[in-house]
Amino acid sequence: MLSEALRNLLSKRARGLVPAFDRLVIVSTGLADPFPILSTLRADPVLSHHLAPGTIVAAVDAVNAADQIARRPEMTKQISAADRIVVTKGDRVTSARSLPAFAEAAL
Repeated sequence: MLSEALRNLLSKRARGLVPAFDRLVIVSTGLADPFPILSTLRADPVLSHHLAPGTIVAAVDAVNAADQIARRPEMTKQISAADRIVVTKGDRVTSARSLPAFAEAAL
């Protein structure tokens, strides 16, 4: 469970068992709804005292983005929660319509 893992990490930091850190990066692979992670950080009193969500970055596959946005609600949630979007595979876009379709679907 995320909250337990983060509490354990914070405890180890406080006891000097892990090096001090100023930032923590949480990575989810593939398409995932970011809101459960954000909710965990905000709802747990210990975590919300020690950790604050910073910049949320979403990686978007330019080749498949328009299709993923149309078929996978997690994609829309990732994009809407993101402060920054990194577009990957832009060099592999074969159709002139792909990037505009992605941009239109993302908005």
